[in-house]
Amino acid sequence: MGNKKKWKRTLPVLLAALLWAEGTLGTVCASESVIQGLSAEGKETMSGENADICEETTAETEKAEEGDKSALAEQETPGEEEYPDGEKQPEQSGTETPGEGEQPDEGVNPAPGETETPGEGENPVPGEADAPDEGGEMLPAEGEQPDGEETDASATEEQPTVSENTVSENTTEEEENLVPEDWNGEPTLGEPPLMTGGTGRYAAYSDQEISPMAAGSGHRTPGVGEIIDRYKAYPWSLDVANGYSVTPSVSAPYAAGHLKDNSLENAMNLLNFIRYVAGVPTDVTLSEDYTEKAQAGALLNRVGGKLDHKPGQPDGFPDDLYQTGYAGCSNGNIAAGYGNIAKTLLNGWMYDGDAANVNTMGHRRWILNPSMSQTGFGAVGSYSVMYVRDSKGSGITDYVAWPAQNMPIELMNGSGTPWTLSLGSDYKKASFQSVTVTLKDITNNKSWSFSGSNATGVFKVNVEYYGMPNCIIFRPSNVRYNKDSQFQVTVSGIKLEDGTENGKDTTLSYNVDFFSLKEEPAEVASVALDRDTLHLLKGVEGKQEETLLAAVQPGNARDKELTWASKDESVATVDGNGKVTAVGVGTTEISATAKNGVQDVCTVKVSDYSLQSDANGFFADKETKTYRLSFDLTMNAEQGRLVVMDGDPADKGGEATDAIRWISENETVAAVDTDGTVTPLSVGETLVWADVDNGLEMLQCVVTVEDSKLPQIEMQETAYTLTIRKDADGNTQRESRRLRLYFSPSDSKWVNGGQNYVKWTSADPTVAAFETDVAPGVKDVTDTEEGPGAEEGTDTEEGPGAEEGTDTGEGSDTETESGTAALTISGNTVAVTAVGAGETTISAVIVNEEGTPVTDSDGETIAEASCAVTVQEEAYLADRELPRPVALTNTQTTLKDVTLPDGWSWKEPDTALAQLTGGKTKKFAALYKPAGAGEHILPAERLLDVRLLTVENISLGMRTAEGKAQEDFVLTKGQNSIIYVNNSAADTLKQLDENEEYKNNDCYKTQRDDILRDMRKNIIWSSSNTNVISVEPAADGILTADNAGSAKLAAKSAGSATIKASYKLGKKTCQASVKLTVKEAGGTLTIRGVEKFTRVSGAGQAEERYTGLLSAFQTEQPNQVNSKITLTLPGAAKVTAKSGNAKVVAVKSSAAEGDGFAVSLIVKAAGTAQITLTGNDAAKTSRTIWLVVGDAEPGLSDESVTLNLMQTDGEWISLYPAKSPEGREYRIKKVQLGTDEKSTKFKLEEVRGSYNIKAKSGTKTGTYRIKICVAVEEVGTTYELPLTVKVVSKNPVYKVKQARKLNLFCKNDESLLQIDTDEILTRLEYSGLADYTIEKRDGCYYIKAENGATLKSVKKGKLTLYFSGWQGSYTTSFTVGVEKKAPKLTWDTKKVTLYPQAGIQSLWIGIKNPEAVSWDSVTVKKSSGKAKGNYDVEVDREKGGLLLSGKNLNQTDSFNMQIFLSDAQNWAQNETVTYTLQVRVKMGQPAIALENKTLQLNADAAYRGYDAASTAVKWKDGGMLWESDGAGENKKERIRVSVYCDPKDARAKALVQNSKVIFSVTRENGSYHVAARLNNKAVDAGSYKYIVQAAKDGKIWKTPLTLKVVNTAPAKAVKLTAKGSIDVLNREGSFMTLTPALKAVSGEFAIPADREVRLAGRDAHLFEARWREDGKAIELRAKRNETLVIKYQYTVAPILTLRNVNGETVEISTPAVKFKVKQGSVKVSAAPKTALMYSGAYNSVKIDVSAVMKGADTPAIENVTLVGNTDAFAYVYNKEGTGTLTMKDTGRAVKGKSYSLQFKVSFAEQADNVKPVVVRCKVKVK
Repeated sequence: MGNKKKWKRTLPVLLAALLWAEGTLGTVCASESVIQGLSAEGKETMSGENADICEETTAETEKAEEGDKSALAEQETPGEEEYPDGEKQPEQSGTETPGEGEQPDEGVNPAPGETETPGEGENPVPGEADAPDEGGEMLPAEGEQPDGEETDASATEEQPTVSENTVSENTTEEEENLVPEDWNGEPTLGEPPLMTGGTGRYAAYSDQEISPMAAGSGHRTPGVGEIIDRYKAYPWSLDVANGYSVTPSVSAPYAAGHLKDNSLENAMNLLNFIRYVAGVPTDVTLSEDYTEKAQAGALLNRVGGKLDHKPGQPDGFPDDLYQTGYAGCSNGNIAAGYGNIAKTLLNGWMYDGDAANVNTMGHRRWILNPSMSQTGFGAVGSYSVMYVRDSKGSGITDYVAWPAQNMPIELMNGSGTPWTLSLGSDYKKASFQSVTVTLKDITNNKSWSFSGSNATGVFKVNVEYYGMPNCIIFRPSNVRYNKDSQFQVTVSGIKLEDGTENGKDTTLSYNVDFFSLKEEPAEVASVALDRDTLHLLKGVEGKQEETLLAAVQPGNARDKELTWASKDESVATVDGNGKVTAVGVGTTEISATAKNGVQDVCTVKVSDYSLQSDANGFFADKETKTYRLSFDLTMNAEQGRLVVMDGDPADKGGEATDAIRWISENETVAAVDTDGTVTPLSVGETLVWADVDNGLEMLQCVVTVEDSKLPQIEMQETAYTLTIRKDADGNTQRESRRLRLYFSPSDSKWVNGGQNYVKWTSADPTVAAFETDVAPGVKDVTDTEEGPGAEEGTDTEEGPGAEEGTDTGEGSDTETESGTAALTISGNTVAVTAVGAGETTISAVIVNEEGTPVTDSDGETIAEASCAVTVQEEAYLADRELPRPVALTNTQTTLKDVTLPDGWSWKEPDTALAQLTGGKTKKFAALYKPAGAGEHILPAERLLDVRLLTVENISLGMRTAEGKAQEDFVLTKGQNSIIYVNNSAADTLKQLDENEEYKNNDCYKTQRDDILRDMRKNIIWSSSNTNVISVEPAADGILTADNAGSAKLAAKSAGSATIKASYKLGKKTCQASVKLTVKEAGGTLTIRGVEKFTRVSGAGQAEERYTGLLSAFQTEQPNQVNSKITLTLPGAAKVTAKSGNAKVVAVKSSAAEGDGFAVSLIVKAAGTAQITLTGNDAAKTSRTIWLVVGDAEPGLSDESVTLNLMQTDGEWISLYPAKSPEGREYRIKKVQLGTDEKSTKFKLEEVRGSYNIKAKSGTKTGTYRIKICVAVEEVGTTYELPLTVKVVSKNPVYKVKQARKLNLFCKNDESLLQIDTDEILTRLEYSGLADYTIEKRDGCYYIKAENGATLKSVKKGKLTLYFSGWQGSYTTSFTVGVEKKAPKLTWDTKKVTLYPQAGIQSLWIGIKNPEAVSWDSVTVKKSSGKAKGNYDVEVDREKGGLLLSGKNLNQTDSFNMQIFLSDAQNWAQNETVTYTLQVRVKMGQPAIALENKTLQLNADAAYRGYDAASTAVKWKDGGMLWESDGAGENKKERIRVSVYCDPKDARAKALVQNSKVIFSVTRENGSYHVAARLNNKAVDAGSYKYIVQAAKDGKIWKTPLTLKVVNTAPAKAVKLTAKGSIDVLNREGSFMTLTPALKAVSGEFAIPADREVRLAGRDAHLFEARWREDGKAIELRAKRNETLVIKYQYTVAPILTLRNVNGETVEISTPAVKFKVKQGSVKVSAAPKTALMYSGAYNSVKIDVSAVMKGADTPAIENVTLVGNTDAFAYVYNKEGTGTLTMKDTGRAVKGKSYSLQFKVSFAEQADNVKPVVVRCKVKVK
């Protein structure tokens, strides 16, 4: 059953063997699939370890396939330490060739050609076949076997390739028992031994048995006869079995054994025969030392049961035997299953074509190693070893090929035999990407091609050290070999070693002729050269030499040596290999002749072409072969004829007789007929080509057509104005402007003839002159190579004036202002600078090289133009002179109502003021021009601060005649008082009168007085009862804000009256009234005393104040009277008393006592109480006193605190010392906790006047009421103050989140770890995040990925946080957020097409977002998939793109190329961005296309001197038309691009002829662009048709271009889209996004380095704008510290700079942007929310105010004011977020009462018409 299974597996193998056997008789044919199937089957049946070896070999060879890599996967050779018992590797015991009369060692053959008589057992050398040996036996005749053995023919032909566990017939029964067959699989090769340790090209190896390759020579392939003679002299057979002279033992005790001499001799004959056929040295001899190692190695593999170069030592295996066998295995070819050594040598190692070895062909390369001098063979059963690593012989410097040039068919292993070409030291290392092999079957003209991207079969390049290391491997598919086959091999893409780094390109060619050893050699019957004629060019690289190939028939011709000869070596020479080299012009014959006289001849013509002409203007450089022909349409317009010459007419040369095709690149410039006659037609440049002999050589002549007729010239503007201004520092700023000249026609000689051709003159250089140095950053693009026929023909494509402003100052005698001149000669533009106020004329005239004006053909007309220039100088104005206007918006509604001093006027006088009112000044633009200033004085523009006043309502107030404030509205009969109108305008004017910037400003004082006069005039007073009170306006006098709205009151009689004021403000009238009471004159109320209180008196004491100590008012019962007031009031029968603070002092009763009265008081607590005493006399006399009660008991800042057991810091409390009645603080002497049980659970510490309370260890959660004992020094009393303590146990509140996901695609990417908490984080630790780290930097934590992190990495871990003031640590789970996002790249194209026959084998590919790639560090690789050619992709680091190039493109192709971009610096390891590019190769001619088929220009007057547009020229199927397409060192090979009129469009032609539109061709970053621009002339709207042409080497491509002209006004030419809003409180974070778009004008927005955008419009001074970093939009923001209002429509207009394709710029004002600003909602809070204050202590507490605005930075608080309760409290804000609240000792703050205080918060940047935010804080008075 086992044999049946094996038979199924071996059936295809036997079939292949049968086919091979058929080939030995004649023809062998097999498809590649059969061979591959064999390899696969063999691999499947191998043991596991063997399969591993094969796979490992495959892996290594796959790496080695990369031709641009040096030594790849290396297999180490055992060193000394690897041998058992520490013994060194045995030294080689070489075998010397026997000398004269000596017998060679057994089994050693003498070298061919030796004359010694063969010893016993030896075969005679060739030529002695008929001589009998000492045994009397003859050498076997043809068809016989050596040693008289006969072999059945069928057995010979049907060689089994799989062991069948049978024993050879030469094996004895004893041997059969000792050496059983053990290999059950198919014949198998181990991997070849790889040499390591190489230090040079052909390494000096570290292996002590290997010597450096000796200097060698070229190989010599023997002829057919020599090979057959060699075969007869040293016969070999594949049927010599492996016999043993010493039988091996495969079990203990182990014995290596030894092969018989006949087996070894047969193998050596075959080995040297193979080497002889290949042309390498055949003096390899048998070394007994190597044989012992090989035999022991075979035993090791046999015992181990597998093929292994590094076998292990089996149990019981002798150390010395193992050492010997290990050396044999590690240094030898190994195999199993081939039957005998000979079959193994030929069918195994020389075939070497199985899947595991075809990539390296290492076994064959070791066998053909030229420097091998000795070897050894060993075999045990089916296992074979050949020692190969010997390199002591001579080397081969050129190459070794197999199959060889004369190849016995018997040595071929069927159609699956790989071909190898090992290159010697004459060649550089071969590259898999560069090498191309062409194999041609001469008998049937069938060809195969092999390259790195396409192969019709197997193709490999291996540069590892297997014998000769530089090996090209190829195996054709579907091939047939027979004894008459003849093949031609051509290898290109290899380089000769010439001492340079890159070497010299070369091509290697040779023929392979098959023959049979069974047929006798024949004579040469025919010689056939591969071509009959040959045309070479002298001195032209690539065309001055060619190699002829000769086919000699029949293939088994004995001597194929040919003699090559040239009939005339002065014309061409030929070397021994058929390479023909051009020498001189003429014709000769090259012959190839065999020794028997048979020959073939090739006719060779050598040419040396050049151009010649008798025409005027012709120039020729014979050395460079460059030619020019010039015409002038005015002076020299006659035709000129070009002639192609072949050689020098003075020698053998003359006019060429070959077929010549004449071509004009641009027939609108010059035409050429079939005879070479050139006719000039229009100004421009073109190429005229002479195509000789259908592309053999392309001669070209540059034809230039000029016109010396003077053009008409005109200025861009006929008049303009310059200004001179002063900057903020008083420095003079002189405006400069470029003046441009336009030419008609634009293609005149004077436009393209030189750089300095225009003389510019200023009529008055004291007004305006020319810059002598160009301002940096100014660029000018002049009109060069323009118009139909405009073409790229020079390196610069720029004509005169290309270096704009290269003003030489030539002819300048007068220097004006520093850096300017009155006269200059330059190009078509000049920079004009303002010098002084006035008018001048700038004139321009075309001049010659001497600076003299050029005249036209009439000798009189000159070309000149002029422009009137006006210079205005700004009026000088010091800032101290700026007026400071003030306006009352009720009556002054617009700016024009606000009068300014003489010389001043408003820039925007119609600005409405009502919506701009508020509490701050506003800025408005004003112009100043002094009286009498001339017309050339420019008004100075300044921003004036205007204070806008608005009266919304009025109220009335009173003061005494002496000016003191009167709080009540009661007058005494006969009393005179002042009543006045309260209004915000008057209040503001009072403040401004105290302001240093206003009070002395004349403008302010004048306008203030006007407002006050109107106020006095427009306020009407009236009294409801003039008998009681009369009212009269205040008398005229010094007008002030205090008296402008006042009136006099006179109390005439007792009673009441209402006083009314009416204030007329424009259309609005404000009214206010007050009711006044008049009483009779009162009596005298006298205070005699206040019991237990002391009267306090002092300077400045306004109130009547009495003080006392609370301790003096102690009573036995609550609410008992403990004080009284005694007083007298004549005329009163009763006195009543009222307390303003009954919690401090309460009034019990009032009664008469003696001659007066007594008021009983109950003094209750410390504090202040206002007592009002009123009598019932006729005048109702009243008097108020203040009673101040003092107490020494201090107060606590808090009634309760909360302690968190998890915290270590505790809570802070403060003590407020009490004040004595006199205002002196009582000093606190000692503070401690009470001694009660609850108080002892806490501890109290004092730190700088504050007290920290903490819970002691063991304290449980809950609420505790404890006591704080405070001793006061002055009174000697200790007070117990109660405090409620709430004890809790809570963890800190925090939240951890990742700001954004980590992008694993990017290297070193990091994400901020946001930890939201009110606590202070002191430390953070992490665990479990195996591939991630967290780093602290600048106080923040960042998470980043380690190298090797993937999306599947462990992302979940734990974070441990430590907080200041908290016990222990706090752990939370955390998962790292990751993603992998490659940058999104947008390429210019997704497909490209190459046209190799047109020389287009490379294309540049751009990217639309180049900023997404770091071009300095990015690298690129590609996968060409199923491409048929060789392709390469390089990074263009300078321009930011890719360059795709192809090689060996000889057939159409279409495939998707995968381009992989990587960036080791910025992207993670092994991360790439893939770009899929469809690549096509077409054999035809390409077509060009335009990136934009239509160019649009705006001919509106605003743009007709500016607008220009361009389009890139591309190949139609993708890829930019690149300047180096097809370019060589000679610039004339470069592609040229031009534009000309469509002959069908007469309007288009007229447009160009009249110089209204100018065309030009430029190169940008190496690619071509066609540009069109307006020439400052009116152009009708419409579409115009043109043609764009590209040409190179006589090939011309065309595509249509449409020019669309519009006439669109500037307002519609540019569109501005506004989005977003501006928040006045978030001026940095909020902005409007303005996106400009060009709708009807071409160009791009020029963004300055600082990205600032200038603004115009009424409100431009309030805002600022900057380009966004990406340059796509503008961000408009409100300026800092500028006052803005809401609900008002602001207007600004960005002024942008446009730059066209020629680099010219123009400023444009975009449509105005109208918008309103807003003020976002702000959340304001006060802390603490509740504060304690103590009556009698009058302490102060800190009230902090903070603001939060969602989505924005915290707005800055400008001020916080207390609203209401100001009689009891005062608040001072310090602008740092904190303020102090103080309780006044006025008695208004009542003990036990809680006050809800309101604080008005205003922000620094808030809108001026938005009310402040109000925040509340609760205050408890204790």
